[in-house]
Amino acid sequence: GMTLYQITFTLNFLALFITLWLGLYLVSRSPRSSTAWLTALTLWSVGGLFVNVLLALAPPPVVPERLWWHGLLFPFWAANTINQGASAWLQGWLLGSSVVFWHHATMLMRPGKMNAWRWTRVIAGYIVGIAGVVLQYNAKIFTAVKGGDPLYINSLSAGPYYYFFAFVILVLTVLSAVNLTRSARVAATNIAKRQLQTLAIGSLVTV
Repeated sequence: GMTLYQITFTLNFLALFITLWLGLYLVSRSPRSSTAWLTALTLWSVGGLFVNVLLALAPPPVVPERLWWHGLLFPFWAANTINQGASAWLQGWLLGSSVVFWHHATMLMRPGKMNAWRWTRVIAGYIVGIAGVVLQYNAKIFTAVKGGDPLYINSLSAGPYYYFFAFVILVLTVLSAVNLTRSARVAATNIAKRQLQTLAIGSLVTV
């Protein structure tokens, strides 16, 4: 039978393929829709988590010195990640980015136009998302456990900013669900209403 390593690698590879394909499908069907693009960015950002795992399971070879092209291929991982062991690759892309994109998408789904208050919430979300990427580049949110096995969740530990960002991501997730619920209340058809309600529940469950 398949080993735990093979099962984990296969599942993460398939999940990455599905998120990439679904995102491309959405933007190909509605190339001029901002909501479609933001939903695709949400899916692609989720795919970044699977990239983390795949790199941890099959890391690039260790090199004696920093390579100039490392930043081009792995822009969200610290420059010394390649020499820190397999678990260090789990420190890259964060789920928070997908939540920020999804929060923006659900804001566009709400009835009415984007006013100053809605834009303030969207911009605040992006500021937090960018801050998270910068801090995680320096392993301030998640930190790899030295010698940890990437097949197990104990290979990562909470960094100094983990609880703050966990709280912010939870708030954005709840706000996204609220946006979808409000959109469902004024949906023109029962099918659209049920779809929005399902998305609202799914937003909460995934986090």
